[in-house]
Formats: sequence, structure tokens, C-alpha cells
Amino acid sequence: MKKPTINDIIRLAGVSHSTVSLVLAREPALGKTTRGKIEQINAELGHAAFAGSGLPAIHRSKLIALVYDDAADDAAVSAAQEGIFEALDGTDFALATVHAGGEDPNATVSNFLEKHCPFGVIVLAAHGGEQNYAATIRAARCAQMHIASGSQPQGQGFIVSDDRKAVFSAVGYLVALGHDRIGFVSGPETHVSATERELGFLDALAEFDLYRDAQLIANGDYSFQSGLEAGKLLLDVSPRPTAVVVSNDEMAAGIVHEAGARSISIPDELSVIGFGDTGIAALIHPPLTTVRVPYGAMARIAVTGLIQPAFGESTHPSFVPELITRSSTAPAPV
Repeated sequence: MKKPTINDIIRLAGVSHSTVSLVLAREPALGKTTRGKIEQINAELGHAAFAGSGLPAIHRSKLIALVYDDAADDAAVSAAQEGIFEALDGTDFALATVHAGGEDPNATVSNFLEKHCPFGVIVLAAHGGEQNYAATIRAARCAQMHIASGSQPQGQGFIVSDDRKAVFSAVGYLVALGHDRIGFVSGPETHVSATERELGFLDALAEFDLYRDAQLIANGDYSFQSGLEAGKLLLDVSPRPTAVVVSNDEMAAGIVHEAGARSISIPDELSVIGFGDTGIAALIHPPLTTVRVPYGAMARIAVTGLIQPAFGESTHPSFVPELITRSSTAPAPV
């Protein structure tokens, strides 16, 4: 007879993978009624996961899984993969990538973990959205490390990119070039990365005593189209900004496009800085000054945290992204 699995509990309880995962992870926020129903079904199936009397051993494969979703751009995924490959070189471990997509990304992750039993999981939470899969991975009793945005380390299991400090430094670079009227394009409110980057911009306004104007901050959603719309707003302001810091490269490309449509010269009349150092940054004209997140180095540390348990239990330092200067920035116009 086939051994009961988490999918049997989901079917019988009429709940989602996410809900069962929360019970497995013993998350206190879950309602008592739902928890009781799931625990009862589990007991009837003879599956010891919730009983608290010891869990059955799981045979782990030699896989390290990299989990990412649509919030992670191709450049971030590629850099993380390269870093993992470097860290695994000469070991018995192999890399498997998991694109968590569809209507229930947690179900995708849960199904992969149940089928392949990886040794550990690295979650590329490139923008730190609401979906972080932590409960699902805990439910599978699998070691995990997270690559995320944040101004401070978030504790055990987190490798953090200090996007706030990176944007602060980017604004400082523009100030050194003589800019004092600087615009900003934010990202989605649900993304931690967007919040961190906007806080960095606000920190810089205060530190460098820059001109403050609500019209110089536009909202975006990390898409090219939202960058175009932000460009229309910012470039209509009078007097318009001499520089714009943008929360990702795709929106920055939209700003560059809108400036070109208005015959505004970049960088002579308008300097633009993006974030991410994605493929588009080097392809647009002029090539984009941008912020590069060290996803490769962060991924190497994450691998060490998985295969060396004592290291994984420590709190790790933040990584500060690097400003990559190209032709989209220049001294402020006279």
C-alpha cells in the first residue's frame, strides 16, 4: 500500500498546500479549527508528522535546490546559479532549479521537495515579496537559506543585500557630480526591495540636504511601461530633475526611452541610475549606470550555510551592492 503523503491530507481536508505547510511548520497564526481538522486527518492516515513523537527519517538526495519565482529577474537567477556551481565544484552535490510559478507557487515547491528530497534549499527572494516559502520548506524538514533584501541581517539563514545603503551611495555619487534636484522611481509596495531602496533615497535627501518635492517621486511596478509613465510625470515637473534614481533597470530603461522621445539628452541634460545590472543595462543607449547586487557571492555563502550546519546557524553580514558607472550619468548641467 502506498504511503500517505501531504497531497492526501490536502485532498481530504480540502485545503491548500500552504495551509498544510503552516500546520507542519507549527505556525501559531493558523486557526485552531483548521489545524485540528488537518491533524485529525493526519492521525487517521497514520502519518506521524504532527504527532510530536518523533518524525520518520527522510533519505536526502545530493541536490541543492535553488527556488525562485517571477519576482526574480534573469540576471539575479543566472548570477546565483553561477555562485552555487562554484561553491559545489569538487563536491558530491548537484544543483536543481525550481521556478515557483502558477496559481499556487507553494504547491510547486512542496511537490518538488516531496518528490526529490533535496539536501537543502536556497530561496532567491530577490525582491522580498510576500511569498518566501519558509513554512513550506520547514514542513518538508529541509535545511534552507534565503537571499534577500534588507538594511540589516535578518537572523539565521538569511544572506542579505543592503539595498538601502546602495541607493544612498548612488545618490551620493550624483551629489558629487553636482546634482541637487534628483528624482526617484519606487517599486511595488509588496516588495521589501522597493521599500529598502526608497528608504535609501529618503536617507540621502536628509543627509545631503537635497531639494524635497513630492512631485520628484513617482511610483512604479518594476515594469518598462511603469518606467515610461514615471518618466512622463517626472519630466513634466518644472523645473525638472537633473538626475533620476530608479528602483530597477527595466523602469530606468522606460525613463531613458521617454527622455529620448522628448529630445532630452542623456546624460548631458538628465542623468539616470538603475538598479540590478540586468542585461538591459548594457544594451540601451546610452549604457546604464546601475547598482549590481552580488548574487553570486551571496549564493556561495548560502551553499556553505547548507552543507556546513554550524555555519548556517550563524547570523551573516550584509552585502552592499556595487555602483557600476556607465554613460548614463554625468556632471549636472550648468
